[in-house]
Amino acid sequence: MLSEEDIYQIHIATLEVLEEVGIKVEHKPALELMADNGCKVDFDKQIVKVPEYVLKKALQSAPSRITLYGKKPDFNVLLDDSNTVYTMGGAGAIRVLDLDGRRRPATLRDLVDLTRLQDVLENMHIAHFLVLPQDIPQEGADRIVFATMLKHTQKPHHTIPGGPQGVRDHVEIASILAEGTDRLLQSPFYLENVCVESPLYHPKERVEELMEVAKYGIPMLIEEDAVAGATTPFTIAGTLVEQNANVLGAVALAQMVNPGTPCIYSISSGIMDMRVANYSAAAPESTLLHIATTQMAHFYHLPIQ
Repeated sequence: MLSEEDIYQIHIATLEVLEEVGIKVEHKPALELMADNGCKVDFDKQIVKVPEYVLKKALQSAPSRITLYGKKPDFNVLLDDSNTVYTMGGAGAIRVLDLDGRRRPATLRDLVDLTRLQDVLENMHIAHFLVLPQDIPQEGADRIVFATMLKHTQKPHHTIPGGPQGVRDHVEIASILAEGTDRLLQSPFYLENVCVESPLYHPKERVEELMEVAKYGIPMLIEEDAVAGATTPFTIAGTLVEQNANVLGAVALAQMVNPGTPCIYSISSGIMDMRVANYSAAAPESTLLHIATTQMAHFYHLPIQ
């Protein structure tokens, strides 16, 4: 979709945004760390401007190849810019449409069944938490979801942090299965989903999660869900620049915390339907955004989902 010149122009515009506009980062320790690593930081406004040389250093330390491990070697997954793997796109649904056509709250039983289904599908390589059960305590629900998926799939899987303590709890739970934290970190079998927000915004809890994941070196998926025409420019090019700057800023922070932390570029971006003011995830523009974003991730030699 994008020519080499297009990719270069998006890259140059991204550098301008990072150096001249910056990203709002609502976390003082992160601001201090980024300042110590060469970023220009306005502590009062919580704005971080990332120079090109800082980003370049971060991209050099971010792995271009990431292996996620299954409970058997047959389920190991290699993520790089030459290999295509499959996972489910949706996650965390709080309701399901039952076989009888009835719409009802999602349950823990649904999570078990859907996880087992993904486990036996040969064309699915990474399992996802497709529902967020409503019949379990919602405080700390991510821990229950995490443990349930560990129990019912042999494949690597996604999870959500549930705050920095959630990250620590996931490591503690997974270390039992791996027979030690060192063995877990050598052969990680899950990845944490960390989201940044548009436009150019890293809220406090997300930053805390990112820094905690990076501290351990667990693979993380850094995702932005832009809405072109609402939270980002209406044009595809403008949205590409904004989400690229936002995700790369998070990659830079992760590498400052722990150089070599595996980072996966990810978006779930779409466009605003101006007639009804709704987010349109399945619009043609969404597909174009995902194709172009894949090209940008390849340009930076980052795995992408």
